[in-house]
Amino acid sequence: MKQKFALLTILGALLALAVPAISSASMYPAGAKFEIPAGPSFSTSLGNCTVKITGQVPSAPANEAASVSIPITPTVSTCSSGFSTTMTGEWMLGVSGVAFTFGAYNNPPEAVVIRSTTLPGCKLSSTGASAGYQGLFLNGTTTPKVMQSSYHGHGVARSFTWANDGGTCAIAGTKEAVVWGSGSGVNSVKNLTTPATPIIASS
Repeated sequence: MKQKFALLTILGALLALAVPAISSASMYPAGAKFEIPAGPSFSTSLGNCTVKITGQVPSAPANEAASVSIPITPTVSTCSSGFSTTMTGEWMLGVSGVAFTFGAYNNPPEAVVIRSTTLPGCKLSSTGASAGYQGLFLNGTTTPKVMQSSYHGHGVARSFTWANDGGTCAIAGTKEAVVWGSGSGVNSVKNLTTPATPIIASS
């Protein structure tokens, strides 16, 4: 009897090793609207623009899934003097544990276009391959006191391309690194539906 029990124990352990763990992601509270105020930014050698992001946590049970994707609205907030950024297309937020990835749906070209008055007739555009912008989500707490969650843009550089923009751009075709990030700080994540409850993401 003891030998049979030991054999079953070994088989159970082997099965546990053979079957991969099911990964999942979740975001709470379900249905809550949230906002990441101006803070994360697109930065180049010529200047930068900060971006505000708004969205809504999916309703249950869609807020708990193998992966959670959320439609978001990015709005350019403030820019350096003579600098501007335009964001077009349908933008999504992908949640995977503490990793938050922003991107334009299907990675269209020119989802992000940057202009500077110092280079008239030129525009700096993203390509489809450069449209994913990563960051970390830091969960807040409710005890011993309420502390809102926060977001930190990774400071990852993406390769953009200069092109003609209603004129002749002398540096058309030239690549330039554009950095998406929060600098050395973090940006608060506000729960617009129930402000006293932090937005939580987990895996």
